Amino acid sequence: MSVLKSTSRRTVGVLAASCIASVVLATVPAHADSVQGISFSSTSTGALGKNAAPGGQVTRSQVISRAQDWVDQYVPYSSNGLQAPYSWWSDAQTGGRYRQDCSGLVSMAWQLKDSPTTNGLPSYANAINKWDMQPGDVLNSDQHVVIFAGWRDKNAGTFNYYQESSRSRPTNYNTDGNLNASMLSSHPMSGYTALRYKNIVDDPTTPPPAPSANNRTVEAIVGGALHEIYTDANGWHDSAVPGVGNLTTLGFAYNPAGQRVIEAVENGALHEIYTEGGTWHDSAVPVSGTIDTLGFAYNPNTGQRVIEAVEGGVLHEIYTEGGTWHDSAVPGVGGNISALGFAYTTSGDRVIEAVENGALHEIYTEGGTWHDSAVAGVSGNISTLGFAINHATGQRVIEAVVDGTLHEIYSDGTTWRDNVVPGVSGTITSVSVKVKNNTGDRVIEAVVDGTLHEIYTDASGWHDGVIPGTPGGATGVSFDLTI
Repeated sequence: MSVLKSTSRRTVGVLAASCIASVVLATVPAHADSVQGISFSSTSTGALGKNAAPGGQVTRSQVISRAQDWVDQYVPYSSNGLQAPYSWWSDAQTGGRYRQDCSGLVSMAWQLKDSPTTNGLPSYANAINKWDMQPGDVLNSDQHVVIFAGWRDKNAGTFNYYQESSRSRPTNYNTDGNLNASMLSSHPMSGYTALRYKNIVDDPTTPPPAPSANNRTVEAIVGGALHEIYTDANGWHDSAVPGVGNLTTLGFAYNPAGQRVIEAVENGALHEIYTEGGTWHDSAVPVSGTIDTLGFAYNPNTGQRVIEAVEGGVLHEIYTEGGTWHDSAVPGVGGNISALGFAYTTSGDRVIEAVENGALHEIYTEGGTWHDSAVAGVSGNISTLGFAINHATGQRVIEAVVDGTLHEIYSDGTTWRDNVVPGVSGTITSVSVKVKNNTGDRVIEAVVDGTLHEIYTDASGWHDGVIPGTPGGATGVSFDLTI
């Protein structure tokens, strides 16, 4: 790749002018971590840079995490705008100091020693095709620069990005990028060049171990971001999935080839997020309805992806066939559905456990026909649930939050049973469950008071513990293992 050289040098003041959008300026109060000055060199990369010396290698996930830190810290644009001295920022997570403008944000995210202008950034990078961008690359022009955060729908050219753009707002994350649009952040799209930092490296591609009865892989929503949390011989691990944000619900399963596939509502639309060749991909699923909650599984006979989703309170089945997505309402289900769990039987029938008009219902296929029946013997308000089938016995097992308490609801072949799960306290907002075929033990990954817990059975009974090393602020969870 050729190195794009700077053809002219401009002052920091000119750059500051170019990064301000055409809006009425509103002064942002000075921040405790801002100082005024003409020039600073960074001396630290902070905790997110593992305190390495500025100017060295940085991973793509580090770039995104560092940009997100400035969003989380509400780092304001340089308070003097066009005039020196400029505002410079430092915090424990990102180190610094870095100039508080559009190219300063990039300098911080790339962990540079200095804060070059938009004209200076190309000397640190290689020019690439815009359609080849990956999280951590940038779109740079004479007037502005933004950090590419990931594709929303690559086929449509839509993407997310970070920027410092104006004294009217602090560092911000945006979901309106479009390569096919005429403008990006009030500047002509034709003026932007895609750049890749020379010292950026891909994150380690070692995936979680192949799914097994002992290794669990959990996909969780933490602060709207997607986290992959998994076990191996060394214990639990947690890493953010790059380029994915603003999630509200998700379902996760391994496909027959062992790839991780997630169906999630991202920025209000249904997306499929998956691994291929060690890289994460994110593409929109062409469904027009608004999805409130969903369950996801692979058809064991055909390998099709099948999503059971609630669209405006109505149950829909969304599935692939011949490479095309289809979406149709499930017939014979007329009630308002507020929560569901979904699994396949070994024969390929679909079974959905759902809260329909406030009551627990089992909705299933048999002989190609849908059936809907109330689950007897269960009373109380169910706010969320997880569902799995023991494929060795055919037993259906529901883990549900009933009147704020975790219950296990299961069939013994002829009768439904409902028991409180002992030893679990706290507010549970999301539940995912699997049953081990060989032992019948249940493994539950749950969000309890915003923290991820693993609740499970063994020969000595029920156990509940926090998953170590995982972040707080979780709102959703789904997991898988081979059973």
